[in-house]
Amino acid sequence: MTEKILKIKRLFAFVINSNLENTPPKAYPSTAEIKTTINDIIPALKENTEEYKKFSDKATEIRKAEFAKEMTKEESDKAVETVNKEWRAYTDGAGSEILEIKFSEEAFKVLKDQFERDDWGKNWTGNLTEFKEMSDAFTEAGK
Repeated sequence: MTEKILKIKRLFAFVINSNLENTPPKAYPSTAEIKTTINDIIPALKENTEEYKKFSDKATEIRKAEFAKEMTKEESDKAVETVNKEWRAYTDGAGSEILEIKFSEEAFKVLKDQFERDDWGKNWTGNLTEFKEMSDAFTEAGK
């Protein structure tokens, strides 16, 4: 089976992964697409984005500690801001690194269809420049 290689920024891979993981199953058009997303797409994206998950988990734990009254809101805010600074520093370096993520032809087609679906791919980017960059990456990988 032929592989497709999607060349995108590490940050984009994280954003796509997060969006797919947080999309409710009822939003997917078929069970087959859900299975492909769970079994093929998410693992390929996750493989290169674990550091981002660590930042998110750290911030979540801080907020949980605040709600459990283990720290004040001010302490929590300060700790989360520290995590956010670490996140930004990481993104300025490794987040812009271009990854080569391998997908089967089927998984790539599903991911590309998801990107092109209304209210999906356009939510994966923050502006038109990023959207074009991601769109171009999908076009190039599809050749």
